[in-house]
Amino acid sequence: MINIIKSLLTIVIIMLSLSTCSTPSTHSGSSADKGKPDPTKWTVASTGTIFGTSTATPSTHTPNSVHAVAFGGGRFVAVGDRGKMAHSADGITWTAVSNTTFGESHIYSIAYGGGRFVAGGADGKMAHSTNGTTWTSVSDSTFANSSIIEIAYGGGRFVAIGGGRRIAHSANGTTWTASGTDIFAGGYAPLNCITFGNRRFVMGRANTTCAACNPNMGYSTDGGTWTGVINDVFNLRTNGINSIAYGDKKFIAVGGLSGGASPGSGRSLIAQSSNGASWTAVTSRNVFGTEPIYAITYGGSYFVAAGSEGRGYSANGTTWTAINSRVFGENDLVRHITYGNGRFVMVGDSYTRVGNNPMRTWFGKIWYSEGSAE
Repeated sequence: MINIIKSLLTIVIIMLSLSTCSTPSTHSGSSADKGKPDPTKWTVASTGTIFGTSTATPSTHTPNSVHAVAFGGGRFVAVGDRGKMAHSADGITWTAVSNTTFGESHIYSIAYGGGRFVAGGADGKMAHSTNGTTWTSVSDSTFANSSIIEIAYGGGRFVAIGGGRRIAHSANGTTWTASGTDIFAGGYAPLNCITFGNRRFVMGRANTTCAACNPNMGYSTDGGTWTGVINDVFNLRTNGINSIAYGDKKFIAVGGLSGGASPGSGRSLIAQSSNGASWTAVTSRNVFGTEPIYAITYGGSYFVAAGSEGRGYSANGTTWTAINSRVFGENDLVRHITYGNGRFVMVGDSYTRVGNNPMRTWFGKIWYSEGSAE
C-alpha cells in the first residue's frame, strides 16, 4: 500500500511540474545567428491543426500543449502532447511529422547536438532523427516507465533527466547509460530542467512538500557523476526551478510558485550563477509579476524568458525589460523557448471560452520574434 501511494504521488507531481516547465532542449539557444534579433516584436505562427484542439472543462480536457522546441541542422522542431511533432525552416510555417514513433504518448522534450535531434516523453519513450522529419525509436532509454522531462546537449553528449530522479547520458543519442549516482534522494519531485555551459551540465528540480529533500540543483562535467547544490533562492518546498539557460558567461535559472486559485499569492524568481554552484537572486517582479517564470533561453546576445503573467528580455540576465506585445493574450502559457536562424521561437498553449459556461477550447500555440533589431 505504501508503494502504491508513493507511485501515485510521483505521477501527480510529474504532471504538476510539466504544467510549468519548459522542458525541453538545451536552453542556451543556438549558435546559428543571423544578425541581432529583436525580442520585442512577436507574431503567432501558422500551425493549423497540427497539435489538435479539444473542448472540455478545465478539469477534463485532453492536453494539446506544445511542450518544447529545438533548432538544429537549419530547422526548428517542436514537440507536444499525444505524440505530435512539427518542423519548420523559419519558425513561421510549420509542417506535421507523419510518424514520430511516440504513438499517443506525450512528448515533453527535444534537443539537438552532434548532427541529430533527440526527443523524449512519457513512459520513458525516446527517439532520434538526423533531419527532424524521419524518426527512429530508442530501444532502451533507461527510464523504464518514468517520463523524460528534459534533454540537453553539450561536451559531445546528450543528458536526459526526468521522473523518478532518473538521469541518463549518451554520446550518440541512440545508446544510453543510466547515471550511477542519486544526489536527489528523498521525495517525489522530478528533475525538471537542464542546460549546458561553461563546460558543465546544470540541472534544477521541481518543488516538493518533502522537508528533507535537498539538494534542489546539481552540476556535472560528464552527465554521469553529479554534485548537489542547495540554491537558497528557490525554497524546494515551495518554489520549483522550471528552466535554466547559459549565456554571457553565466547561468540564469527561473521558476517560482503558482498562486493557483488565489491570484497575487504566487511569486516569480530568477537566480544567476557563474559556475552553477553559487547562486544569487535577481529582482524581476516588475516584469514577471506574481506567478512563476516557466521558460528561458539565450541567443543573439539576449536572454528571453516567459511566465504566465509576463515576458521579458535582458542583455545580461540581471536587468530585465518587459515584452509588451499584444500578441500574447491572458490565456496564453509559454512552456519553452529556443533560438535559431536569427529569431526566438516560443511554444505553449492557450484556450478560448465557449459562451458563459465552464467549457473551453484548448489548442497548442507557437510564437516567433520578428526580424532583426539592426
